[in-house]
Amino acid sequence: KKSTLRHARTSERSNFSTLLLLPMALGARGPRVVLNDAGWPAPCFSGDPARDRGMLLVDCEVAGFDLEMLVDTGAQMSVISASLAQQLHLSDRLDRTQQGMAAGVGRAMVAGWLRNIPVRLGSLQLSLDFSVLAGEGSEDLLLLGVDQMRRFACVVDLDQQCLTFGGEFGGASVPFLAGMSPYLGAPRGSWQPSRSLCVVS
Repeated sequence: KKSTLRHARTSERSNFSTLLLLPMALGARGPRVVLNDAGWPAPCFSGDPARDRGMLLVDCEVAGFDLEMLVDTGAQMSVISASLAQQLHLSDRLDRTQQGMAAGVGRAMVAGWLRNIPVRLGSLQLSLDFSVLAGEGSEDLLLLGVDQMRRFACVVDLDQQCLTFGGEFGGASVPFLAGMSPYLGAPRGSWQPSRSLCVVS
């Protein structure tokens, strides 16, 4: 039986702006990944409809839980928060051999990586890799970044409002949630999320 993660909406969420993977530096515990932002602002989820515009969200299922995942073409890598990974009972799969810092509007530690995590998007069953963020402001984050979109030859189709998968998936598409418009950030009606918010951009 599937479960739905629920939590309170807050207006104090930090936003980790567009993530870039910089060259790895050797540390005492082996390679450490250093992350930084691209230097331009990006929206964060605040609970304020005037600010929460233009985000591209898709329904997904991870470890039997229904979630919403943010599709972000400005993020070099896909991200999940340590707190969400724990709620999904994925912490025991955490690879800690690569760590570092993520910086945007706020900071968080990259605690490690989750690899080959089964994720259902629409009718598609995928195995995705995520970097794991820990720290203040990283609660319940889930982000599909360019690394996995490139891997699956994805196309962000703003005309048809869907994410299309190429390659072996032959053009299968997953619709964006109807609560947000990709056009000029115009809201498409009252959007009241009932699932865990996936809020990195």
